[in-house]
Amino acid sequence: MRLDKIVLILFTFLLVGCQENPVCCTVIDIGFDLTVTDDQGNDLLDQNNPNSFKEEFINLYYMEEGEKVRVFNGGLDHPKNFFIYKDEQNDNYVMRVFLGGDYPIGETIIEWNKDESDTFVSEMKKLGDSGIILTKVWYQDDLVYDTKSLETASIFSLTK
Repeated sequence: MRLDKIVLILFTFLLVGCQENPVCCTVIDIGFDLTVTDDQGNDLLDQNNPNSFKEEFINLYYMEEGEKVRVFNGGLDHPKNFFIYKDEQNDNYVMRVFLGGDYPIGETIIEWNKDESDTFVSEMKKLGDSGIILTKVWYQDDLVYDTKSLETASIFSLTK
């Protein structure tokens, strides 16, 4: 009797644990890193720099079906879909922007303040049913990031 219960329990675990083609993970890799400096090389993302772009005033917009839509997702760790971090290795600040907009070619506008903005166009690719990755980025019609090219930098340097 006791052996029957053990076999039944093991069989139940086997049935529950076996699924065909389970979706393991969702991959969303649409982050794009950039540095921003002025003509003199001053880091405009360093919040200690009095001339920097202040993080709280920077806004992101996605172009969606021809409409400019401000990005704000209150439930996320980074509700404005970007964050600024210190790159200790290069001793500068980097902005990671999560590009978006229409699929597969999206347009993201970074509004630095009320007077200045920059537009990035991105190409994204779906990974089956469980993900999306960034494959290319253009700035002012120049290809600045391409996953298939070693000639584009992993961190884009923008001079304002």
